[in-house]
Amino acid sequence: MLILSIIISIIFFPLINQLLEKTFYIFKNQGEKVKELQNINHKLQRELQIIQEKNVELEKNQAILSAIVEKSKAIIYIQDIQGKYILINRHFRKTFNLEKEQVIGKTNYDFFAREIAENFSYINQIVTEANRCLTVEEILPDKNGYNSYISTKFPLYNLDGSLYAIGSISTNINYRKELQTLLANVNEELENRVAERTLCLKQLNEQLKIEINAKTQANEMAEKMANELSQHARTVDSILNASVDPIYLFDPSGKYTYVSRIGAESLGMKPNDMIGKTATELGFSQEIIQQFYEQTKKVFTTGKYVKSEGCFPTIKGEIDYEYIISPVVDQEENIEAVVSTFRDITERRHTQLELELAKEAAEAANQAKSRFLANISHELKTPLNAIIGYSDLLHEEINDLGDRDLINDLNRIRLESQKLLKMIQEIIDISKIEANKMKLYLEDFNLSSLIKNVVKSVEPLVVKNGNILKVEGVEDIGIMYADPIKVQQIISNLLSNSAKFTHQGEINLRVSRQKDNIVLCVTDNGVGMSLDQIKYLFRPFTQSDESTTRQYDGIGLGLAISQRFCQMMGGNITVDSKVALGSTFTVCLPTEVADSKS
Repeated sequence: MLILSIIISIIFFPLINQLLEKTFYIFKNQGEKVKELQNINHKLQRELQIIQEKNVELEKNQAILSAIVEKSKAIIYIQDIQGKYILINRHFRKTFNLEKEQVIGKTNYDFFAREIAENFSYINQIVTEANRCLTVEEILPDKNGYNSYISTKFPLYNLDGSLYAIGSISTNINYRKELQTLLANVNEELENRVAERTLCLKQLNEQLKIEINAKTQANEMAEKMANELSQHARTVDSILNASVDPIYLFDPSGKYTYVSRIGAESLGMKPNDMIGKTATELGFSQEIIQQFYEQTKKVFTTGKYVKSEGCFPTIKGEIDYEYIISPVVDQEENIEAVVSTFRDITERRHTQLELELAKEAAEAANQAKSRFLANISHELKTPLNAIIGYSDLLHEEINDLGDRDLINDLNRIRLESQKLLKMIQEIIDISKIEANKMKLYLEDFNLSSLIKNVVKSVEPLVVKNGNILKVEGVEDIGIMYADPIKVQQIISNLLSNSAKFTHQGEINLRVSRQKDNIVLCVTDNGVGMSLDQIKYLFRPFTQSDESTTRQYDGIGLGLAISQRFCQMMGGNITVDSKVALGSTFTVCLPTEVADSKS
C-alpha cells in the first residue's frame, strides 16, 4: 500500500499543481474565494511535500529493513494464506540450498517431506485461528541433516485489517541445547565436587586430629627408622660383599659409586680405590672400556637390562664372565645409575665344550649304529631270500607228492621268513632315514590302482582277525606325482596296523582330494590308545607298552617309517584315538611332491 501511495504521489503531483494554477487563474478576481483557494493550494502543496518526505524516509526504512532481513542469521520467510512463499531471506536459501526462483510462489509440499509440510501447515492454521503470535520448537531439515529451531510465527494484515500472510523467524538452537546439556553436566560435576570436597574436608579434619595426636609418636619413630635404615644399609652392604660375584654400580658419567669386596679384590684393588673414578682412570683396556660404555649407554637410553658374555683380565688371569647390566631408578622412575653383576662361567664353558664333544661322539655312534644295522640287515637278507626261494621250490615238489603235513610246515617256514624279511627291510629303511641316505623316486602313477593292490595284499591279515575292510573314494581319485613305493608302504603299514589291533571289527579307508593334497583316513574300532601311548607312537623300535609288545608281533618301525616317508614328501600323519573305541590315522600328502633336487 505504501509503495502504491508513493507511485500515485509521483505521477499525479504535477497534474494537481497545474489544476490548482488554472483554478487560481479562473478565480483570481473573485475576492475571498481566491484567497481561500490560495490557502487550499498552500496546504495541498505542504501536504504533498510532507508525503514526499515520508516516502523518501519510507524508502530508506524499507532498504534498512530489507538489509536486516537479508543479512539476518535467522531463517525469515513469509507465506500467504494459501501457504505460498512470497518472501525468503538469504539464510533461508543457504540453509535449504534453494534459490529464490525455486521457492517464491511454491508451497512447503514442493520441496519438503509430506510430514514436515503438514506440520508447517498445522502451525500456520493455529496462528490464523488464534490471531496472535506463536513460538514453537521444531525440527527442520537442511543440507547437513536435521537441526532444532525456535520459530516465531506471526500474522500479517492489510490496511483494512484482513489477514493476508503468515511470517516466520526461525533461530537454530542446537548450540543452546548443547550449552544446556553442558551446563547441566557442569552443574552436576560441581555438585559432585562440592560433595566430595565436603567429605574430603571432613576426612582431612579427622586425619588432622589423628596426625596431631600421632605427631609426637612420629618424631620418636623417625629416629628409630633412621637407626634401622642405617642398620639395613650395613646389612645390604654385608650381603653384597658376601656375594661371590663381582658387583659394580656406575653413575651416568661412568664413575664407580659402589664396588663389592669381591669386585675390587678380583682386580687387585680395594673398593675405596675405585669409587669416584672411571674405568679409564683405573687403566682398564680401551677395547673393554668401549664395549662396556656402549652397553651402559644403551641401558641408560632404553631402560632395559643388557646381558652378555666376555673375557676380562683379573689378578688370576683372563676369566670368562657372564654379566648383566641393569638400570637403577629413583622414586620418579628416572634412571640414576646402572648396576653390573659378573658371574664366572669358565667351568660352565668347559662343561658346554664337553657336552658338544659328547654330542658329536653320540652322533658318530648313532651313524655307526645305522651303518651297522644297514650292513647286518643286508647280510641277513641274502640267506633269508635263499630260504624263501628254496621253500618255494620244496613247496612245489612236495605239493606234487601230496604230503599235506610237509606243505603246512613249509608254509609256516615261508610265512615266518617273510615276516623276518619285512623286519629286516624296515631296519634298513630306518637306518637309511637316520643316515639321511633315503631317496625319493618320483613319478606319475594311478593312485586308485595302487590302493587296490595294497588292499588286496593286506586282505589275508584283515580276514584272519575276523575284520571287515571298507574302501571309499578310490575310483575317481586320479593321478598322483610322488614315490609310489613309499606311498604304497605308508598305506600298507596303516592298514596292517589297524588289522593287527582290531578283532571282529570294521576298518575303513577313505580317500579324497582336497585342493592340492591327497588325504587318506584309516579308521578302526580296535583297542585304541591313550594319550601317553600316542606320545611314543612314532618313535622307532617302540610300541604302546610292554604288554602290547608281548601280545602283538612287530618291532615298532612301521609307523615311524611311514611318518618319515610322509615328511620326506612334504606331508604328515596325525592320529586321533581313544582306549577301547578305536583309532583314526590321517595322512596328508601333496598331489604333486616337490623334487628335493629342485
